[in-house]
Amino acid sequence: MADQKEQVKPLTLLAPLPETTRGKGKIVTLHPTQPKILYTNNRTVLIRSLDNPAECVAFTEHKARVNVAKFSPSGYFVASGDDEGKVIVWSWPAMKVRNTIEAGKAIYDLDWDMDSSKLMCAGDGMQFKARVVSADSGNNVGEITMHDKLIMSCSYRKARPFSIMTTSEDLQVNSYAGPPFKFKSTSRQHTRYPNLVRFSPDNSLAITVGSDSKICVYDGATNEFKREFESKENHTGSIFGFAWSPDSKQIITAGGDKTVKLWDVETGSVLQTFTLGSTVGDQQVATAWYANFLVSVSLSGALNFLDTTNVAAPSRVVHGHQSTITAVAIDRAARRLFTSSMTGEICQWDLDAGAGTWLKGNAPEIVVSSLCLSCDGQTLTSLSFDNQARQHNVASGEFGQGTIDLGGQPAAAVAHRSDPTLTFVILRNEKLVALQGGRVIATESLSSEPTAIAMGPDDRIYVAVKGKPVAIIPYTFDGKFTAGTKIAGHDKPVTAMNFSPEGTWLAATDRDNSVYIRDVATFTIKNPSGWRAHTALVNDCSWSPSGTKLATVSNDSHIIVWKDFDKFSSLNRAKIERAHPMGVEKCVFLSDDVLVSIGADRIISLWKV
Repeated sequence: MADQKEQVKPLTLLAPLPETTRGKGKIVTLHPTQPKILYTNNRTVLIRSLDNPAECVAFTEHKARVNVAKFSPSGYFVASGDDEGKVIVWSWPAMKVRNTIEAGKAIYDLDWDMDSSKLMCAGDGMQFKARVVSADSGNNVGEITMHDKLIMSCSYRKARPFSIMTTSEDLQVNSYAGPPFKFKSTSRQHTRYPNLVRFSPDNSLAITVGSDSKICVYDGATNEFKREFESKENHTGSIFGFAWSPDSKQIITAGGDKTVKLWDVETGSVLQTFTLGSTVGDQQVATAWYANFLVSVSLSGALNFLDTTNVAAPSRVVHGHQSTITAVAIDRAARRLFTSSMTGEICQWDLDAGAGTWLKGNAPEIVVSSLCLSCDGQTLTSLSFDNQARQHNVASGEFGQGTIDLGGQPAAAVAHRSDPTLTFVILRNEKLVALQGGRVIATESLSSEPTAIAMGPDDRIYVAVKGKPVAIIPYTFDGKFTAGTKIAGHDKPVTAMNFSPEGTWLAATDRDNSVYIRDVATFTIKNPSGWRAHTALVNDCSWSPSGTKLATVSNDSHIIVWKDFDKFSSLNRAKIERAHPMGVEKCVFLSDDVLVSIGADRIISLWKV
């Protein structure tokens, strides 16, 4: 029997933020006629609504990190370029690949001509650091020469006489006339990196901004340097990006001084200054301007919606994760999800609104390996690679001030089923510890390194250890740990285990890509051969609240929902293929028919199953 393959799209996609790099700008772009912002994170291109940022779709066909993506002027196509020099041209909104072009060694910026038929692809390469190509065939339409170092940005004039301008790490701003495009002139107004060049929407001017804090203006038709903005209110650090107003009369600039400035182009004067914070993560690395939407991107990835009637604070800030999501906890009653990442921040998601909010306070920049929510939903415990636990008050939404020294690197944690003050943690140095009152109150030595932990319906703590053989060991706790009889049956280390809510079954996955179901009354395995529909490591498992469904997720990119807990046939299952093309890391049921999955693509998806 073949899998019942779920050909569905997520009910909700909780998107990652733009991926940024300190000391560099980030290119974000817009749909020409719709309020949609386009940006990249790792190998994914995200298209997000400005009206409702919770509305988002993802393009996931790249095999390398994507640096830039732009809509064609017609709005019917997108071109995206990656670190391997590939430019993929794909349709919108169908998101079907139209063409793949080998455009260089790496692509850092690109732009379309006015007819949506030609592409300027710029970055790095051996012979050429940029190419102008046909979007349909990939054939050359000109040579971009005269740069000694990689090209940082490019802009294609969308009116006659056609021209292209480029900026490079060699500090040159070059101009090319065509097509076919040939070198025309160079300018060296910038003394540090010219980070971005863009023609105005009416094509009358071009502007470059640089790490020297300069804003330089060029004639749109001739590309000749005209003047420099000179203001006492100029940025005090690098200008990483800027965006034109739709009427070509103003620009907004993004600065390393943590400000965004609104400028009048004709006078070169500052009209307004928005200060976005005081930490390194508040440096501004990009801006976008669509109709009344003025958006900036912080180094932290936050999307700031700016309000010209109130410069004191953004009208809205969109939070989320930039880096790999490492842990998850759910509060089904409140319909909230908590996630953490490689960079240490913790995000609380309102699953009905599709919106996330970072916990307040400065997150330590340390990998969080596990999250655990107390049984009353009031305390969130995070475990991190500095061998510390931190406990956070959910109601206040703030980071806890103190730390708990665990005595080793934590692997996972579980909350007590009825006592909200108790949390149990397994450590990689072969220890099991109990936390209560902001401290470790008991420690137990294990026989070997633990790999998974679960709380049983009998209030015992079940710990899976590697060992030879692999075993699951139950522990009672009454102020100290007491080990019970070992449970055998796995040949490979257990990767995840979970008891069904009513306490009938224990599901355990192992490094043999297998899923085993045990009868809790006797702990005998009901499917002795294991369910082996996954073709790669199974990372996580979760029961539906009714205990009638079990979801498993794997590095093979698929989600499988198992349904037969009567005859235990492996054939009665549903499969969501390529749920996360880079692999699925974690899963948890929100309700009997809604599953939350987290992928290596840093996307959180909600599925109807």
